[in-house]
Amino acid sequence: MYDQNLQTITLIAAEDITAYTAVTVNSSGLAAVAPLAGTSVAIVGVAQNDAAAGEAVTVAYAGVTKALASSVGITAGQIVRVGTVNGEMEDIGAATTVVKLGLALASAASGKYGAVLLGGSKPIS
Repeated sequence: MYDQNLQTITLIAAEDITAYTAVTVNSSGLAAVAPLAGTSVAIVGVAQNDAAAGEAVTVAYAGVTKALASSVGITAGQIVRVGTVNGEMEDIGAATTVVKLGLALASAASGKYGAVLLGGSKPIS
């Protein structure tokens, strides 16, 4: 189920990035770990590999990808957002101003990998 029909771009990492976590682009045009939940920063997508600062990171922005679950976890059928640990993902729950990443297709407990259909990163209001 993971990694289906992925559309990706390659960016240079501004900092260490963990595979299957959400990333954004900083003001220098480099990939950065996505900020914590509750922000309205646009998310580029999900890193497909580990990358140290200065290394290339492949970022999926469409398709089905693995997603590293935060302590809240990911539940199939729920909208997924950036969680409380940088870049990890979780169910959107009752949050009202967050950046959605997509729809969970497979559930995952904390620290495990779920599957997410990437579907845009616009704030939900």
